[in-house]
Amino acid sequence: MALTQIDDRGLKTPIDLLDNEKIRFGTGNDLGIYHSGTNTFIENSTGPLKIRSDTLELGAANGEQMLQGTANSTVNLYYDGSKKLETTSTGVTISSSSSADGLKIISTGNTYNEISFDADRTNASNHLGRFVAKWDGNTVSYISMDSGDDTTNKDDGIIRFFTSPDSGTGTVERVRIKNDGNLKLPDSAKIELGGTQSGSGDLQIYHNGTNSFITNSTGYLHIDSNGGTLYLDGSNINLRSGDGGETYAVCNDDGAVELYYNNVKQFETTSAGIRVLGGEGEAAYIYMSADEGDDNADKWVHSIGTDGIYTLQNYTSGSWEKSIQATGNGAVELYYDNSKKLETYGSGIHMHGNINIQSANHVFLEDNGCAKFGNANDLLIYHDGTDSFIENSTGKLYLKTTTFIDIRGNGNETMMKGTVDGSVELYYDNSKKFETNSGGVEVTGGTLNMDSTAMQFSGNLTLPNVGACLFRPAADTVAFGINNGQRVSVNQYGLLFGTDTAAANALDDYEEGTWTPNPLFGSTDAGETADVNGGMYARYTKIGNLVYCHFSVNFSGRSGSASGNFKLDGLPFAISANNWNEDGGTVHYYTGLTSPKSPPTIMCENTNRVGFYQSNTEIRDNAVTTWNEAMDTNEIGTGAIRIRGSFTYHTAA
Repeated sequence: MALTQIDDRGLKTPIDLLDNEKIRFGTGNDLGIYHSGTNTFIENSTGPLKIRSDTLELGAANGEQMLQGTANSTVNLYYDGSKKLETTSTGVTISSSSSADGLKIISTGNTYNEISFDADRTNASNHLGRFVAKWDGNTVSYISMDSGDDTTNKDDGIIRFFTSPDSGTGTVERVRIKNDGNLKLPDSAKIELGGTQSGSGDLQIYHNGTNSFITNSTGYLHIDSNGGTLYLDGSNINLRSGDGGETYAVCNDDGAVELYYNNVKQFETTSAGIRVLGGEGEAAYIYMSADEGDDNADKWVHSIGTDGIYTLQNYTSGSWEKSIQATGNGAVELYYDNSKKLETYGSGIHMHGNINIQSANHVFLEDNGCAKFGNANDLLIYHDGTDSFIENSTGKLYLKTTTFIDIRGNGNETMMKGTVDGSVELYYDNSKKFETNSGGVEVTGGTLNMDSTAMQFSGNLTLPNVGACLFRPAADTVAFGINNGQRVSVNQYGLLFGTDTAAANALDDYEEGTWTPNPLFGSTDAGETADVNGGMYARYTKIGNLVYCHFSVNFSGRSGSASGNFKLDGLPFAISANNWNEDGGTVHYYTGLTSPKSPPTIMCENTNRVGFYQSNTEIRDNAVTTWNEAMDTNEIGTGAIRIRGSFTYHTAA
């Protein structure tokens, strides 16, 4: 050991110590400095080892820096003389000079490494820690670990990924991993798969804020459920071409499923079934093939032309042939081997060929269903539900036989027999009553009753026992006389008396019946019940065009809102316009009038109404009585009203 002296001037230098010899400091030798021959040691056993300097540097013997610290400033760590880590006022900066440089955390054995961010933030979606990438000092991307929604327990979080757009105007959130584990991308952000890393992906999945897209630009878009069930859920589902310009299929929520051909809808489902559509100006077709369509007879087609005509065709002969054709509001046609055999029309059907009804089969027509014959429906055969009819409207109706005609009832009861070149027999209750013979006719039993509905004869029919005669004084006229004197006749005009033939004097109608009077004030119903004091009662008798009516009108009182002139509506026949204000009658009895001036008079007003009037002046010599004061609500109170009367008027015909 080479010793030095410490005198009043201090320590003599240099101080040389051998290997493993120590310089020790402190009462208990707390700090020791020595060299072991291989390494140098500074050992402190009590309290911290503090090295204090405004600038502190640790370096290699050759002067290469390893650590540099500056008071109130940075601490730098070096590798091979190159600064790799620098503390700053906001944290730590790691510098690198090559692509392989950076921060490495290496664990050995069965352990793991951890970079932990712990921040006491109070709000949701606040940054807790970030990994930031900068380019020449500009932040271009970063990963942010943020607080979640539970600001009380502070036990949930989210991870957000940010990048800077091409414009360099700051970073924008691109991807978020939510606290529920779901991956969230903003509108129009895409998941891109396939293709080069710098180019657009071959498969893109995104939502543009309005619609969602799965876009495939290379090869097939193959969706494989791997033996499971594939569901496509959406309010509306559209399948379109790659550029979106052509529709393949449309599925509408609570509505139709549509199929397209060349962007034209050809098929759709409806609430009742399906609908096949042709394009604008094109027909609609449904092709059907049985047994894989390997035989011509397997092939059929339904079609609707642009003219709206439906056709069913078959391909049995090797070309399309009609089987059925139908026209809206028109004919339905049936074909056999492409030849029309039956056609419907407005009044029934047309047959093109024969009708062959097989043995034991029948033709059934319902009541009033008619079999018609002739171009103008000249012969009709039908049953109206009660009776059966054979009607001929052109020429004569012939029932022809070569020998014998026998008409019988349902119980095989004989009704009429006719023999060719022989007699005609008429029966009653299966008993013969009338027979023609070579000399005339024979009535079995000797009685001829005159109560038949019609009888034709060329001369007079005389009833000698009563001195009466039925004869024809003129064409279309039947007259009845007694003791050779004409008493009455009937022709196309009606009933005439004596020998009168004038059409104007003919009685052409007689009728009796009831009618329902309707009391009105002006054009308003009386307003109260009419079912009091016997209710409404009215009868009429019509002789020719003259109608006599009498009535009894009873109602509980007029409504307070009713006003206007009192009238009766609902006459059984229309009044002739030539007799308005001329025909009429009188009131025989009335009660309920508050201020009658005289018994009301009835006058016809229009085609189905009569009015009630009172005279303005008394009837006296040479005085003209006027009837323009109508009986109205001033004369009729609100209590019970009863009016009875009669009137006569003329009808239009």
